[in-house]
Parts: sequence; C-alpha cells; structure tokens
Amino acid sequence: MKTLLSTIFIFFSAFVAFGQNDTTAPEIKDFSFSPSSIDVSAAPQNVVVTVHATDATGVRFMTVFFETPSGGFGFGPVIDGLHRVSGDEKDGIYSAVVTFPQTASPGTWTVSVSVSDTIGNNGYLDAAGLVSRGFPGQLQVSGSQPCTFSLNTTAQNFTASGGSGIITGTTQVGCYPPVSSNNSFITITGAGSGTTFGGGNGSFFSVLYRVGATSGAARTGTITIGGQIFTVNQSSADCAYSLDSNSQNFPASGGSGSINVTTTTSGCGYSASVVSNSPFSFVAITDGASGSGSGTVNFAVTPNPGAARTITIAVAGQVFTVNQAAGATVRRKKFLLSPFNIF
Repeated sequence: MKTLLSTIFIFFSAFVAFGQNDTTAPEIKDFSFSPSSIDVSAAPQNVVVTVHATDATGVRFMTVFFETPSGGFGFGPVIDGLHRVSGDEKDGIYSAVVTFPQTASPGTWTVSVSVSDTIGNNGYLDAAGLVSRGFPGQLQVSGSQPCTFSLNTTAQNFTASGGSGIITGTTQVGCYPPVSSNNSFITITGAGSGTTFGGGNGSFFSVLYRVGATSGAARTGTITIGGQIFTVNQSSADCAYSLDSNSQNFPASGGSGSINVTTTTSGCGYSASVVSNSPFSFVAITDGASGSGSGTVNFAVTPNPGAARTITIAVAGQVFTVNQAAGATVRRKKFLLSPFNIF
C-alpha cells in the first residue's frame, strides 16, 4: 500500500511539475509588424508580423488579427511552433506574413493579438492594449481596388409556408458583400454581410436568409447583396403541392434521380434544396431547383466510398429522402492516448 501511495504521489508531483497548476496567461513581451502602411493599388502587399511571447508551460499557438476600418470581419495568421524563428516554446520569437489583397478596405486597420499556452491559458491584447504597452496597433491601407460581386442565382421561389434559403456568389479575395433585406417578411439570418471563403485569385460567399409564412396573396421581395438584387417569390396560401414519391434508393455507385412536382395552378411557385450542414453534400440539384407550376426536380448522387448514408431534399415544403448503400469497408485505427497528449 505504501508503495502504491508513493507511486501516486510521484505521479501527481510530476503532473504538477509539468505545469498543470499554471493559471497565468502567456505574456506578449514584444510585438511589431512591417511596414506600418501599405499601398495595394498596383499589387497585393505583404506585412511581416513578429511576436515575442513567453509562458511557463509553453506557447501552443497565437493569432494576430487585422480588423477592417468599418469594424467588419478582417483576417490574420494563426501562428504556431512552425513559425518560431528563435528560442523555444517557453520563450520564443515568432514571425509570419500577412498578405493584403488589392481589394483590402482603405483606411486604418486595427490589430489584436491572442496567445494560448499548452494547458489552455489565454492572453489577449486589442489595439488599445498594444498601444498602451508601446506596440503598434494600427495599419494604414491605401490604393484599394473596388470589390465586385456576382450571384450564382438571382431568384428563388417559396411556398406559402416560407422557409430558409441560401444565396451564393463569387468575389475577389478579401471582399465581404454588404447584405440587406428590402422587405419585412425576409430576414437575413446571419450578420449583415456575406461569409466569404476561399483564396488565391478569388473567393465565394454565401448569405443565409429566411422567408416568413403567409396566409394571403402571392408576394415578391428582394435582397440586396453587394449592389446585386436577389428576388424572392412567394406563392399564395391557396397553392397546394404534391410529389410523385417521397424517397429513392441508390447503390454505392451513385446515379441520377428526379422528383415530379404537381401544383394546383400554374402560378404556384416552389423551390428545391438539399438539406445539409455541409457545403460538400453527396447530393446536388442539377435542374429544376426553382419552378412555377407543375415540374420536375433533377438531382445527382455521387459514389459512396464508405458507410450507408441518407440525406433529404426539401421540395415545395415537403421532404424527399435519398438513401445510398454502403461502399467499401472503412477501417478505423485505434489510438492509445496518454494523460499528457496535447492536441
């Protein structure tokens, strides 16, 4: 018993010595970036960021964030051990390059720094905090080129019950489209700007919105996205819809399918969309995503390399289920984790 207690005590001592009792946030000893002003009129410009950070248990990663002059979403690098240019994780100097595109908003960008250690303590300095310690907190940007936005589709139909929709489009790197609803029955469900993804020579954006239910006549509304108009058509409460089937099964090899929609009158509009939280769904609408009057929705199912799967398509306020058989067997490796594994 004594030996067991000794072993437990030694293990606990080693655990504490490892730094698990450390509650102090990492310290930013020095911070700088160069140059302090850039002109992006001729080409994208690089800004070199340097951070000197210390921590008793070791710095895990840090984020340097540049925020736009309007206070909107900006960008910045996540810096980890791969960016350390000298020292070690307990006392090291880190460096990274931030590229500002030609469409970067002109004016004064503010900077903030967040540092986390290996056991979850976090240190943070906003622009005011950086300046109070003698570090730079602002970057001047000039010569910006105007952003342009293109919508992949310009309209969508909804039944009287309403529902949710998504608008996608393309733009340049660093551009975030302003978004506004022009009608009270249409609500932008995210922030008042599009969420932009991608990099390189271009990006794509998405805007989420919701259409309220109606008990009256058909109505039309619009959403303005970066100066582009997206039209929402909603059918009257008198419209009724039916599908020729409510599901379809597919082999692992995938294939194509269709859904026939019947409406009470030719003026009854509807839309079809894949219900998925992922932008990489295995089912895609290929034709008939929006229609008025009776019509057909065509879709494609990609090959399945793994376990059996199911997804749904929302059509005219109704649910159509797509079932796909399993493909190749997926083997999963097992890992033994020690108490000191860090992720």
